[in-house]
Amino acid sequence: MTSPVVTATALEIIHDLPSGTELSASDLQRETALRLFGTAPVGHTMPFRVLARQLARLGRLVVVQEGPTLYRVP
Repeated sequence: MTSPVVTATALEIIHDLPSGTELSASDLQRETALRLFGTAPVGHTMPFRVLARQLARLGRLVVVQEGPTLYRVP
């Protein structure tokens, strides 16, 4: 079973979302891609592990995993 708290190295990607914001896994991937690359992938979502490598330069991000595909900004 996965940890209830998912920690990634990326403060900048969702720092502007208020506390309590809920994101699906695909929303999190899309928002990440938008902030990193200025565009979201068309037709598919980039695997989060690929994005996570890019996030290391941005800082630190903590989201709470509410379900298998739902995350919340604490």
